[in-house]
Amino acid sequence: MKLPEVGEGGQKLLEGSTILAVGAGGLGCASLPWLVRSGIGRIVVVDPGKVDKPDLGRQVLYREVHLGQKKAVVAAAELAAMNPEVEVLAVPMCLDSTNISALAASADVILDGTDQLEPRRLVNAFSVATGKPWVYGGAVGWVGSVLACSSGSPCWECVFGNEPGPPNCDAAGVMGPVVGWVGATQAAIVLRLLLGQKCSGELLTVDLLNSSFRKLIVRRNPSCPVCQGRSQR
Repeated sequence: MKLPEVGEGGQKLLEGSTILAVGAGGLGCASLPWLVRSGIGRIVVVDPGKVDKPDLGRQVLYREVHLGQKKAVVAAAELAAMNPEVEVLAVPMCLDSTNISALAASADVILDGTDQLEPRRLVNAFSVATGKPWVYGGAVGWVGSVLACSSGSPCWECVFGNEPGPPNCDAAGVMGPVVGWVGATQAAIVLRLLLGQKCSGELLTVDLLNSSFRKLIVRRNPSCPVCQGRSQR
């Protein structure tokens, strides 16, 4: 890498890194190709779903020939073909409390590609308990948001815990370019975290209908039921 923020040492860091990708839908399809092409050493893709016809409008790793196949398996094969030097493992099952510790044990960063609240809250609680960084992404309609959470930073629950859960893309719809923006931004933040940069505590939002982009500095909620009382590290 010729970028001064990366260099030979940074590239070796990326090659030795592992990403746990939770979800291989629109966000996973938009973020993971950039990470594979950046030379991340190992990526574990967790998703219980199968490719469905409506997915093809925004989940760019899949085609008609993949309908009915397991997303994690197809995504892993497509990603491995982009860069055979990257190890991509498929886990076609739900992330839950019985397997998160084993799946995330070797991960340097957890990448959120789900639009379901339960696995997202599970990842957030695991991150708070272990200090494992994770990168949240959300997209619905014309609006997207990205937040990195790590040890000592505001957790996802601090920022979004008091808000009603947003509708998922299947119910409310989403413009494909919004998914692309969120996924690319998530990938960039994952790379920054792996390279040792601080980027937690910043909520990035976009409204592509109005060409609005914002960066908000968020604070820990002292009453947060997940990270309340945990010391800053």
